[in-house]
Amino acid sequence: VVRVGDTYYMVSTTMHHFPGATIVKSKDLVNWQYCAQPLTQISTRDNYALLNGQDAYAKGMWACAMTYHEGKFYILLNCNDAGGFVLSASDPEGKWELKQLPRSYYDPGMLFDNGKVYVVCGINELRMCELDEDFNHIKDQVVVNGKDGLEGSHLYHIGDYYYIYATYGGWPSGQTVFRSKNIFGPYEEVKKMLVEKTINGQPNTIHQGALFDTPNGEWWTIMQEDLGCLGRMPNLQPVKWEDGWPVVGNNGIPY
Repeated sequence: VVRVGDTYYMVSTTMHHFPGATIVKSKDLVNWQYCAQPLTQISTRDNYALLNGQDAYAKGMWACAMTYHEGKFYILLNCNDAGGFVLSASDPEGKWELKQLPRSYYDPGMLFDNGKVYVVCGINELRMCELDEDFNHIKDQVVVNGKDGLEGSHLYHIGDYYYIYATYGGWPSGQTVFRSKNIFGPYEEVKKMLVEKTINGQPNTIHQGALFDTPNGEWWTIMQEDLGCLGRMPNLQPVKWEDGWPVVGNNGIPY
């Protein structure tokens, strides 16, 4: 989720479905309407064309990162079986351009900062990647390691800190955050999980999402809620700040 002016835009994972990377928009974070489906193709291989008995079911576009920078929208795509891509457009309901990248970025979080593009990505071990504004890779280094199941990262520069907003995936799941005054670290992790893996003895179903503010200065997060056969539904929770750390819901318990 990103906010541009008074409008919020949310992009969802669509995997093997085309057109894909469905974007919806909202003025109030509750009522959403269709905006666009900018992803028309990622590969001409037989499995993406349903030729010769092949298919790409459950593959394709995984978790992505969306941001807005100097009048343009950008969506960084991770396609584990087809590589990395970036979509860009000045008008989200207009024409989008698709550019293939020389590498993929697993569960990326993306940030434009000081003339560079930074991408945090990975599972168990998070790497901070530096790219130029044409998305050419410059360098990367490990900034968080030894964290079993850590993935689904988003990257923000809020106040004096860079924040990696991430999840401990799997079942059950939990939400955490790391911060540093330097984009390449060292990063410290919040002492108490933003949302614990178990709540009152029950598995937590709410994790992995975006952190953002409103025009009047409120902070919110939209995460996904695992609802079994219904899929993963957007779940909206308020956020407050204490000592430079975000606090989700009712002191860590989702409403």
